[in-house]
Amino acid sequence: MLPNVVLLHSIDDAASLQLLSTLEAGTSARAQQLAGEALASAEKQSDPALQARTHIVIAHAALDRGEWVDGLMHSQMAVGIAMNLEDRELLQGALAHGVAARLRLDEADLALDLLEECDDLLQRNERVEGAPSFAIDLAESQVWLAQSRGLDAATEADARQSALARALRTAGRAVEAAGLDGRAALKVSAFATAVEAALEAGEARHARTWQLRLSAASEHGVVGDDD
Repeated sequence: MLPNVVLLHSIDDAASLQLLSTLEAGTSARAQQLAGEALASAEKQSDPALQARTHIVIAHAALDRGEWVDGLMHSQMAVGIAMNLEDRELLQGALAHGVAARLRLDEADLALDLLEECDDLLQRNERVEGAPSFAIDLAESQVWLAQSRGLDAATEADARQSALARALRTAGRAVEAAGLDGRAALKVSAFATAVEAALEAGEARHARTWQLRLSAASEHGVVGDDD
């Protein structure tokens, strides 16, 4: 699953962060009640973008609580709204949470389908820079990494290597995006995934290069994931 710190960085407006804090402060039952009230309020305002952001926050809170199916449901609702609005930034935040839920449910194939379904809109113009774009690159890398682990090294060697190559390529994009963003937490997550992908691919020298860069980034503030 994507590190919680990465998902959190894809929620970047004050109102959403305040709602998330409120949801996380209560019990699961209370969180569900508050989530329902927040969605009702967003719908009353007839603001689809607000509805999408609310679904993303609820998905995030659900994933925090280990409620993978609920998190997936809300992220998919957000994806649908963002696609309809053709809002790439919202879509990237929704996708990051949807992919995280699929990976936690051990559904790498479906996570890949979700990314491919939205690829046309994401690629129509350049992706929105910053944390949302980084989250998608890292999500895609982790999906390809999970995909490779489901392939037999002996009988599906070519497909496995292709998946690992894609994991490395997208991890490299995530590292680049994290470097531009400047936040140590994002750099650590990106480098760690790149190291993991390189080791899986049997590229020890490549892994060592990423490891050294990870160590350098960690010196400026190591941030762990949510596991």
